[in-house]
Amino acid sequence: MSSPAPRNFRPKLHFTPPSMWMNDPNGLFYADGTYHLYYQYNPDDTIWGPMHWGHAVSKDLYHWEHCPIAMEPDELGTIFSGCAVLDSKNVSGFGKNGCSPLLIFYTNDGKCECQSMAYSLDGGMTFTRYSGNPVLGNPGLKDYRDPKVFRNPVRGGYSMIVSAHDRAMFYHSTDLKHWEKTGECKPTPKQIHNADVWECPDIFPMEFGGKTVWVLVVSMIFLGEGHENHMLYLTGTFDGDTFLPDEGAIAERVDCGFDYYAGSTYWGTDERILIAWENCPDYAGQVPTGEYCGQMSLPRVLHLQETPAGKKLAAHPFGMEKIFEDAKPFDGCLTGETFALRISGEGSGSVTLENDFGERVTFGVDEENHVYVDRSASSALQVNNPSWPLMQKSCQPRFYHGRWTIDVVFDVSVLELYCDDGTRCFSNLLFPTHPYKRAVSKGNCQIAFAAL
Repeated sequence: MSSPAPRNFRPKLHFTPPSMWMNDPNGLFYADGTYHLYYQYNPDDTIWGPMHWGHAVSKDLYHWEHCPIAMEPDELGTIFSGCAVLDSKNVSGFGKNGCSPLLIFYTNDGKCECQSMAYSLDGGMTFTRYSGNPVLGNPGLKDYRDPKVFRNPVRGGYSMIVSAHDRAMFYHSTDLKHWEKTGECKPTPKQIHNADVWECPDIFPMEFGGKTVWVLVVSMIFLGEGHENHMLYLTGTFDGDTFLPDEGAIAERVDCGFDYYAGSTYWGTDERILIAWENCPDYAGQVPTGEYCGQMSLPRVLHLQETPAGKKLAAHPFGMEKIFEDAKPFDGCLTGETFALRISGEGSGSVTLENDFGERVTFGVDEENHVYVDRSASSALQVNNPSWPLMQKSCQPRFYHGRWTIDVVFDVSVLELYCDDGTRCFSNLLFPTHPYKRAVSKGNCQIAFAAL
C-alpha cells in the first residue's frame, strides 16, 4: 500500500471513498429526492485492482452517506464502468408489485470485455444479475467497454453507446435486454484527436437556440509519457442509429486541467449534471493521500453557450451560484482550506495562492489571452511518477476577448477553475505540505472571497 500521507489531503466538498482506491463514477441516477453515486472501487488496496462498484447516496451532491458495496466480481470477471436506468415502464419485466426496477449496465472484464446487466428492486441498494448475461458479447476487440444507455427519441425504446477501441458503437433495444447494433461513430482526425483508446462515452441532448443539439463526450487514452489523457466533446445530431458530428465541428476539452477523466451525467435530473474522476490515470496510484486514493469532481451543471468561436459546452458548480454572487472583497488572508474566489479582470492578470514555505499555485489570464493554471511550485512534495513533472502548467486560449471572470473552488488539495461562464474549466490536484495562507493578485484584477 501507499505510504502514509504527510498531512490530511482529504477534501471537504469533493466525494472521496472511506478508504482504499476509487476511480470512475458509475451508474449515476436520481430518484425520490436522492442522488446515487456508484464508482469503481478496490476495497483491498489504495492502488487499482479487482474492480467492484462502491456506492454512496446524497440529498445535495455534497454531503454523502457511504453504502455497502453494490457489485462484486462474478464468474464473468471484475465489474468495470457503466450506467443506470430507471425502468419506470417496466419494459424489462423485472418489476414486481408495482415497483419499477433499476437496471445497471456494466462491463465484465474476464476472458474478454463484454457488457452485462443487473437489476434492483430496492432502490439500488442490492442487485440481481440478469441470467442472460452478457447482453452484448465481445465483437473481437481488446477494448470494448463502458456502456451508457439513453432514451432514443427517434426510434423509441433505448440506445446504448459503447467505447470500442478507437470509436463508439451504438445499439438499440425495446426491452433493455436484447440489443441490436445500429451504427458506429469514428470522427475524422480533423474533428477529434486520434487516441489509442476511447473510454467512458456519454451522449445527451441539450436545447440551444430553440433546437436540440446532441453532445458526445468521450475520455481518451494517449499512450506515452506526458500524454495528458483527457475528456473531449463534440456537438452534432443523433439520427436514431448513431451520432453525426456537426459540419466543421472540432472536439474541445471538457476540462483543460490534468485531473479530470471518465466523467458521466446523471439519469433522472432536470438539469444535465456531470461528475468525473478527478485524477490523472498516469499518476493516480502515486498521489500522497494515504488511506484513500481518488476523489470525484464537484457536480457540474452543463449547458451550451454561444461564443465568438461558436457554440461551446459550459459548466458551473451545482448549487453554487449564490455563493459566487455573495462573495466579498477581502484582504488576501486565507483563513481556511476550502473556499471560493471570484476574480474579475481585463487584459492580463493573475492570482497566486501561497504559504510561508515557498509553495504556491498561480492562475489567471496571460498576455496572449490564454487562461492558465501553473502548479509547478505548488508543493515541495513531488508525486513519484515520471508524468508528474511534465504536467505542471495547463493553458488554453479563451473563446472571448475583453473582460473576464474566473470562479475558483479550492478544497484542501483540489483546485477547480471556471473561466468565462465555465466555457473553459480546469481541474488540478495540489499537495502543499502546509495550507496556503494568502491570495496575491497581479495585473488588472479584483478578488472576492467566500468561505465554504
